[in-house]
Amino acid sequence: MKQRLRFPLEIQLFGDDPAPTPTPAPAPAPQPNAGYTQEQLDAIADARATRASDAALKDFFKQQGLSKEEITAALDKYKSDKAANTPDLNAIQAQMRQAQHEAAAARLEKQATLKALELGIDIKQIPFVLKLADIQLPENGELKDDDIATAINMVLEAVPAFKPQEPQPKPGIVLGANGNPEPKPKGNVSMYDAIAAKLGK
Repeated sequence: MKQRLRFPLEIQLFGDDPAPTPTPAPAPAPQPNAGYTQEQLDAIADARATRASDAALKDFFKQQGLSKEEITAALDKYKSDKAANTPDLNAIQAQMRQAQHEAAAARLEKQATLKALELGIDIKQIPFVLKLADIQLPENGELKDDDIATAINMVLEAVPAFKPQEPQPKPGIVLGANGNPEPKPKGNVSMYDAIAAKLGK
């Protein structure tokens, strides 16, 4: 009795192929956007997406039992709501550039104020000196302390009233000989000894 295998083996699959068929050369990949610019491709994709969205919404509204006028009104409302909720990238970029400009101006004002203080200008006069100096931020965004000092010094030479003044001694009573304080005694001195030394006793 001949037994049949439950899963017959095809032994020929494992043998050598007497005449192998050559594999065909792969076809060259088609150029995805041959003849179209990226803007044209984007417009085509947007148009297809809009048509698909409109068709899906119309089917949904028909299933809900709306008339053509109601469907049109609902589609218009949907599109206007979508447009209202879409952020305006140009406005956002303009706000970002404005904020960056304001931050750079604040850093420049801080840097110039610190430099004016280093030069000894009265703190009440610094805003006026900086306004006259009209220090502008260069294109590269960096301004060196030497450039700021040069601009401030030009203002100080043009308007000498802004130059730092030498402190004048205040009129009044001068304690000690010629305003020089007496030398302090060294070591621990009691209050009594300090007063006695002052009185010359």
